[in-house]
Amino acid sequence: MILDCANGVGSVPIKEIMGLAGFTEKLPLILFNCDEQPDNLNFKCGAEHIHKDQTAPTGWSPEKHAGKKCVSFDGDADRQMYYFGDDKGTFKIIDGDKQFALIMMYIKGLLKELNIEDKLSHILVQTAYCNSRVTTFLNNN
Repeated sequence: MILDCANGVGSVPIKEIMGLAGFTEKLPLILFNCDEQPDNLNFKCGAEHIHKDQTAPTGWSPEKHAGKKCVSFDGDADRQMYYFGDDKGTFKIIDGDKQFALIMMYIKGLLKELNIEDKLSHILVQTAYCNSRVTTFLNNN
């Protein structure tokens, strides 16, 4: 999976989750746009860029990423856009309800496969306004 962190704070917790035993072996996660400098926040990257401009984020290329699952956070990681490059390298966006249902099913499957369901919990909040959020928490047990 390819994750665009929009040069925002979203890369901080995702790096912590990636540090869990077995996580990166089961899910090769590639992060990009992670510099966290205020001047670069959401600059030609992130969920808002994809949604508004309908174009791929800086750092994404059809040659490197076609056929891979890709997701972009917005700057504070409370929104995300899911996309991919088809077999011709054309940038394709999966938006709205479908995006969040697919992501939640994917996260649930990963937690089970990694056998860490008891260490992480997750929720999906979907509103008519379409300000959806997938949140994963580290359990303190």
